[in-house]
Order: sequence, then structure tokens, then C-alpha cells
Amino acid sequence: MADPARGAIDEVSVEDTWSRLAQDPKSVLIDVRTKAEWAFVGVPDLGKIGKQPILIEWHGFPDNRVHADFVERLAEALEGIGAGKDSELLFLCRSGGGSLMATPAAAT
Repeated sequence: MADPARGAIDEVSVEDTWSRLAQDPKSVLIDVRTKAEWAFVGVPDLGKIGKQPILIEWHGFPDNRVHADFVERLAEALEGIGAGKDSELLFLCRSGGGSLMATPAAAT
């Protein structure tokens, strides 16, 4: 999770993530898993709080290569939903590793 006001990266529980997404209309969930994971595991259902996650691969499958245009695609997706620099960005991946790598890239 990136807090733009503090420039910090924190790990948060699923429950805390849900609470933040539900309470803060500007908060955004960004799922950085692969297309294969979305297809086989599914995507988070945020319908109860009137939101949808942004789906942007940090790296591809099966080569595991980081997408060089990740930051640009994320900026475009955030702009498309009206999210700004003051929006809390919460990142999701399977193991936490992709989120921990994508978060600082997104903060630049």
C-alpha cells in the first residue's frame, strides 16, 4: 500500500484493506497479478462498496518479465477513474513480492 501523503509503503491486512477501500472514496485497489492468475484464481469483487479493482500486470506470464510500461499504464488507468496524487493506492498480488516491487515504481 502506498500512502502518497507520507510517501510510505506499508503492509496491511485484508480486513484493513477492505475497510480503507470502503471508507475512503478516493482509495484504489490495484491488482498486479498476471492475466493467468486473474483467469484461474479470479479478481477481487468490490461491488459491495461500489468499486472495481484496477488490473495491471507487474510482470508477464510465463516469462516473468517486468512490464516496462507499468507506470504509464497505471497512470492512465488512475486518470481514467479520476484518481489523483492524493488517492491511497493499495496493491495486491499472490505472494506480496510483486506488490512490494510495483509500489515504489508507482510512487515515482
